[in-house]
Amino acid sequence: VMGVGYPSIFVEYSIEAAGGLTLGIDYVPDTLSTESTSRRDYNTESYNAAGTGTDSGLSNQTNTVDADFEDLITVYVSMPIPGTNAFIKAGMKSVDVVTKESLDTGSAYNDTDLDGVMVGFGWTAEVGEGVFIRAAADYTDFDDLSLTSTTNSDNSVEGSLEGVTASLSIGKSF
Repeated sequence: VMGVGYPSIFVEYSIEAAGGLTLGIDYVPDTLSTESTSRRDYNTESYNAAGTGTDSGLSNQTNTVDADFEDLITVYVSMPIPGTNAFIKAGMKSVDVVTKESLDTGSAYNDTDLDGVMVGFGWTAEVGEGVFIRAAADYTDFDDLSLTSTTNSDNSVEGSLEGVTASLSIGKSF
């Protein structure tokens, strides 16, 4: 579970002839960082350069995983719920994953990108002269992450990224 605040910039185009259907794009200019996690692994055998085991005692390795998420982009469509200030929305997200591991195993992993889908709902209120305030909640499910070490194809990392975001936006209609 991770809770962070971050700014984003969005642009929308509303099609009044289509019942207020709105097309939008949202961009997060900041890098979002995860907390690094370390694990110390202990082996009861040590291995020499030839890869053969020796009984020389206890060996240990510290492995730290860390990642940044950059260029988070959301393309979405929203539709007002008639007679209310509420709306529903759906869209696609894309983000670059920058790996920042420090592994005593010698493994290294390339950066990658993830795509995902999102659905959400929210509420918008006009506060005067084209200015609006919006509150929204979205659920996003990204594709599964699967990385194979560039230095040892026997080592790999797999994971999933999904979650709920809440936002508070201030905008100006032109």
